Amino acid sequence: LLFLAQGVYVSTLRYVCFRSDIDLSYFVSALHWRARGEVLLHTPMIGESFLSHHVSLLLLLLEGPFHVLGGYPPSLIWMQTAAVALASFPLYYVARAQSGDPRSGLLAVVLFLGCRAVVGSAFCTDFHPIVFLPLPLFAAVLGMYRNSWAWALVGLVGSLLVQEDAPLVVAAVACVFRPAGCSRRLRVTLVAAGL
Repeated sequence: LLFLAQGVYVSTLRYVCFRSDIDLSYFVSALHWRARGEVLLHTPMIGESFLSHHVSLLLLLLEGPFHVLGGYPPSLIWMQTAAVALASFPLYYVARAQSGDPRSGLLAVVLFLGCRAVVGSAFCTDFHPIVFLPLPLFAAVLGMYRNSWAWALVGLVGSLLVQEDAPLVVAAVACVFRPAGCSRRLRVTLVAAGL
C-alpha cells in the first residue's frame, strides 16, 4: 500500500510541477493525443503512429482506462504502479518455492518494491510499457515452478503484450531455470514460443 501511495503521489506531483505536453514521454503522448481525437497511437513527438517504432499492444489495452480517467497522464503511472505491485505476488511464490522458506519470498518482495532496481527511476518519473514486464515474467516463472501451463502461457502472452521482443526474455528464462517438477515439455514450449 505504501508502494502504491508513493507512485500515485510522486507521479501526480511531477505532473503538477511540469504540466506541459512537451514533458510527456512518447508513450504518454501517444495516448494523450488519442484521447484528444488523434488517430490511433499517433504522437506529434515523432510525427507518426508509435506502432511503427515498437509494437506494444499493451498501449491499446490501456487506452480505454486512460480515456475513462479523463486522459490524465499520471493515471498511466498509477496503472504501471499497480502492475509492479501485483508482480510482487508471483515473485513471492517463486522465491518461496526456490528456497523453501517463506521469509525468502518476503525478502525478495521487499527488495523488489523497496529498491525498485528492476524498474529504476522510470517507475515514479515517467510511464514506460516495459515497466509492466515483471508481472508477466514472474507469472511465467511461477508457471514453471508449479508446472502450470496456464500460468506459463499467460506470462508468455503478457510479455508479448508489453513489447514485441519481450517473449525472448521468457525464452531465456526457460532455458536457464530448471525448477524441480517442471516438465521438460513446458520449458521447451516456452523457449520455442518465446523465440
